[in-house]
Amino acid sequence: MNKTKKCECGRTVTLYGYDEECSCGRAYNAFGQRLGPRMLWSDDGDGFYGMNEGEEYNSPAEQE
Repeated sequence: MNKTKKCECGRTVTLYGYDEECSCGRAYNAFGQRLGPRMLWSDDGDGFYGMNEGEEYNSPAEQE
């Protein structure tokens, strides 16, 4: 059975075992952890540009 995650926008995201994106644009990994925006992802699938392991991305709107 697939896990679900309640997105910050209130919608439910089904986690199928790989990275999933809510219709609001927020992305989550298979463990339900929020990911940075896809534009920051590296092309080789090796992680994110400009993010350290364990660090969560906060959009500029969320930092205000």
